[in-house]
Amino acid sequence: MEQVRAQWDTTSFDGTYSDAKHQSEQFNNYKRSQKRNYVAEKTDLEYLLGNIQTKVKTYGLRAYTPPQGLLLTDLDAAWRTLGKAEAQRSKAINAKIGGSVFSSLGIHLEISFRCLSKCADV
Repeated sequence: MEQVRAQWDTTSFDGTYSDAKHQSEQFNNYKRSQKRNYVAEKTDLEYLLGNIQTKVKTYGLRAYTPPQGLLLTDLDAAWRTLGKAEAQRSKAINAKIGGSVFSSLGIHLEISFRCLSKCADV
């Protein structure tokens, strides 16, 4: 998850609509593939830890404590951070797509207005 966030932090837009659209497609592919794998892995880990804790209680075994950095609270914090990074990435992509469209539209409107002004003067 850290690698994905780092990649998003270093990726820049070239200012074109096609680049923003391409990055949007990459982001959607991430959500359809890689994120689903992360969610499945998280679910498996939660299940396994619950299974371990059930067996510990059932058989009166020594309590299991996951290693530092792998506690459920640590995993939840990592997921919250990823969620925030995803929201920021989505907003950045949408802003670039919207900005490109409006910028392009503004240029076309300005050209059309100039043509109409010239035609009106004739």
